[in-house]
Amino acid sequence: MCAARSAGATPHGELHILLGDRASHGQGVGTEATRAMLSHGFRDLNLHRIYLFVLDSNAVARRMYEKAGFRHEGTLRDAVFKNGAYGDVHLMGLLAPEFLSA
Repeated sequence: MCAARSAGATPHGELHILLGDRASHGQGVGTEATRAMLSHGFRDLNLHRIYLFVLDSNAVARRMYEKAGFRHEGTLRDAVFKNGAYGDVHLMGLLAPEFLSA
């Protein structure tokens, strides 16, 4: 599942992606879906900025987002409670000029 939503009148979008099928992990499906959503957001929807939130514990996703061009913009400390413990959530963002010039 992959979704993007616009943040009101501001030309920004939030990216969400979930690969529920563990067999598809490590096969490039997330990378391909992310690149397709970024292209659609910046080229078709004329968004200026796309951002996302990712768990600190999800190092694979963080690396994939960095490869797609996202930059770390901040950390929400102890923002999620999962598996009996609090964990950090990172905010990452990508601007249209960064994506379109790559």
